[in-house]
Amino acid sequence: MQNISFTEQILYHAKRSEPHESCGFVVSKGGELRYFPCENVAVDPINHFEISPDDWIRAESVGEIVAVVHSHPDSENEKGLPYLSTADRECQVRLNLPFWLACSGKLQKFRPI
Repeated sequence: MQNISFTEQILYHAKRSEPHESCGFVVSKGGELRYFPCENVAVDPINHFEISPDDWIRAESVGEIVAVVHSHPDSENEKGLPYLSTADRECQVRLNLPFWLACSGKLQKFRPI
């Protein structure tokens, strides 16, 4: 995906993954951030995301994981939630990483609490 910005890469992956939630990592190497898209292996990928251990290992081999990215896509009946769900926050606390959320064509960043 040359010639598109880092944020556009994340939003493109989110749009391409609909109706499923997209997921991936922000990886830092040599002071440069890179988006590392992953496959959503959740049992219910429309409502949840899960990143495979293999994707974790591949991302860590590229650099330091500095954020987890996923999306809340719109459905036929409602807009995607523009904030982290309770399950998202619980996962974020366990990982102690920022979560970046792609929703309605925008990217929001949530620091761990």
